[in-house]
Amino acid sequence: MPKEYEEMRDKFKKEGLSDKEAKKKAARIFNAKRNPGVTPVANKKHRKRKRRGKKS
Repeated sequence: MPKEYEEMRDKFKKEGLSDKEAKKKAARIFNAKRNPGVTPVANKKHRKRKRRGKKS
């Protein structure tokens, strides 16, 4: 995990947020501020999209 994300997460935990809420808030802020080349922080595994059949 990126250092900035971990610092924000720990700060929010100290302020009294639960672990889940702190992770969510830190991820949202980090993803909003990150540079385009940086991988976003995600709490969920990415699944492949299901392919749909051809539309006729």
